[in-house]
Amino acid sequence: ALEQQQPEGVAVNQQEALDDLDQLANELDSLQQQAEGELAEQQMRQLVDDLRELADEQRFLSESTAELDARQAERGSWSRSLRRELRELAGRQRELRSLLEEPQSHWGDLPVVRAALESAGEAMGRAAALLDGQQTGESTVSIQQDAEQRLLAVVEIVSESNEGQRGSPPASRPPGADQEMPQPSSGLQLDRTSGV
Repeated sequence: ALEQQQPEGVAVNQQEALDDLDQLANELDSLQQQAEGELAEQQMRQLVDDLRELADEQRFLSESTAELDARQAERGSWSRSLRRELRELAGRQRELRSLLEEPQSHWGDLPVVRAALESAGEAMGRAAALLDGQQTGESTVSIQQDAEQRLLAVVEIVSESNEGQRGSPPASRPPGADQEMPQPSSGLQLDRTSGV
């Protein structure tokens, strides 16, 4: 009788061990999903921060353009130092556009965001071309401000999307949300010390 009970006890212990392993596997899977969600949220925050920094720099460029235009109008002509500042300003505008292309490549699966970033980049390109043509007036500043507003609109869209995903069950996530999240950039290195 003792020999018959032993195999039953082993079977029960094995089943309990399998159940424990299944439970542990489920808990680990849940923890992994939670960690992936936190990483995705962190990457979204980094992207939003990068885009806000781009918008801030775009605002700085539009203000600098307006100031340069006022100084040129006061002088009546383009002095050597004003032309140098204008070249630096145009170069910084092109640099800002190139920085925009980095986060833009991460949003290929979100058409609204991609379109807004492309539009902001096009505005930055037009502004750089106008600056290259020594055009610092209201039309150039307006285009620069438009680029800034488009960047801020993307920040708002991404922030709202991130807020919605945090409180939503996975079934209601937007298309493409299961794809790999964008890698955060290394941070923007913008130099405002050039005196422009």
